[in-house]
Amino acid sequence: MNSQAETCYYESKAYSHLRLEGGSAAGARTMGRMAQDLDIDAMLSRFRERARAVRQRGLPPIEGPERKRFMDQARTDYMDYAIIGDATATLENGILTLQIDLRPESARS
Repeated sequence: MNSQAETCYYESKAYSHLRLEGGSAAGARTMGRMAQDLDIDAMLSRFRERARAVRQRGLPPIEGPERKRFMDQARTDYMDYAIIGDATATLENGILTLQIDLRPESARS
């Protein structure tokens, strides 16, 4: 593995429409404003809250294969939200970098 394997660069689907503007001046202005307005700690807190919500939500009255699909999706949703919620974020030169340590607690320094 290379050093990038320990660093996760995350681009939110919520902002993917801004990529359509490519290198245009309007796109650069929009992304610049977004970077200035972004509260990284609040964003990570929202991901932690989403992870808790997924973990606490009940099962709807479904059975069989649908129930298994629902439970599998809930497990995936929880993992995704929890991973992002545990990230260490930096915003440098307009680039949001989320660093995620996937090592077990015992292996962390």
